[in-house]
Amino acid sequence: MRNWVFAKLLWNPTLDADDLIQDFIWGCYGSAAPAVLDYYCLLWDHCARYTDFDRQRDWIHAIHDEAMFQHGFGERARAILARAEAATDTESIRRQVGLLKLGVVYVEAAQMFMQMRDGQTPPDSERYDGIVSELDGLCQSLDVHDLGFYDGSRTIGPAGDFLDEMRTVRERRFDQRILAAFKDACDGAVLHETFANVADGEIPAAWRRQVQEHNGRPCGLAQVSRHFVGTPTLHLRDQRSHVAVWSASDEVLPAGNQWAVQFDFRLTGELIYKASDKGPYQAADTGAAFGLKRGQPGSADFLPLVQFDNGEAAGKPVTLLGLGQVLATGLAANQWHRLVIHREGTTWHFYLNDERKKTVVGRNTNLRGIAFGSFRNWPHVAQDIHYANLKIGNFVDPEANIPRP
Repeated sequence: MRNWVFAKLLWNPTLDADDLIQDFIWGCYGSAAPAVLDYYCLLWDHCARYTDFDRQRDWIHAIHDEAMFQHGFGERARAILARAEAATDTESIRRQVGLLKLGVVYVEAAQMFMQMRDGQTPPDSERYDGIVSELDGLCQSLDVHDLGFYDGSRTIGPAGDFLDEMRTVRERRFDQRILAAFKDACDGAVLHETFANVADGEIPAAWRRQVQEHNGRPCGLAQVSRHFVGTPTLHLRDQRSHVAVWSASDEVLPAGNQWAVQFDFRLTGELIYKASDKGPYQAADTGAAFGLKRGQPGSADFLPLVQFDNGEAAGKPVTLLGLGQVLATGLAANQWHRLVIHREGTTWHFYLNDERKKTVVGRNTNLRGIAFGSFRNWPHVAQDIHYANLKIGNFVDPEANIPRP
């Protein structure tokens, strides 16, 4: 319609735009035209009332968080398009109205998907399932194969892929299990950070974050959120960029060289990693799922304790490494794991899910700050990791649960 109206006005600028719009709608929608005009009026009214035109956005993709699609837009649009459907008298017009309805259902699906994925309170599960089924049915009946969903960092093009992602996120969100079977191997005497007192979108006050930007826009996120599970998590996500959080203090760990660190983690999304442990002590041009540091990101004083590697193959199972040594292979996405790092002088023991996986000897360091995430030249394309229940303190044998001296 926009192209047709523009062409008419370029041919004759004296024509009335409103008359041209009505001409197009009546010519395209026939018996359903009066209701379709009401639908376009609803669109224009909500756009004029609720859109913040000063907000920076990508207009091609902006959808799920636009204010114009709130304030009862969905309910009113559905009611109007129901009248349009009832008035159709040919299959061609029915399809044209169906495409309008598909747009409304897609907006609702995108909004509910983002709420299910990111929101503290998930949407009603029955309504969510109904939207998925309705969107699936409309795409099939209208022969629509591409939706081009964009969430700010990635695009899901094919309709089938977006529908599969909607179903997968629902399953993950309502799986509230988080490591109930794994024992503590650290008493948390120095630090026990559950993120419970940290607001969504923030990080603990004693931490700092770095999120790479491009043209003034962040390329990822590093924040506490309550995604999917019943506990707050530290969520790091990026795509071809560098995101990290690190302790503001360089003296978080105990002054001695006898301590333990424990945290839970879960990988999500399409991960691409290649480990890059650069040497026996420091690896300044790298990053880590967890590491020790002194100073700011980019400092030469950084020791990556734990890294991931899947040969830079998107979506393939991930290998977990500790100080460059393989701890576990085949880490699938969307599963929680508990990692414990126990230091005894220059000897390092790595436990995964209550089982000791590797002991590495001969590595010494006086670094006492901690860091999570990616920065500098860590070879990766994307990360999407949740961390939970960070503990620093004395080692507790996960087999006997008896503190070691």
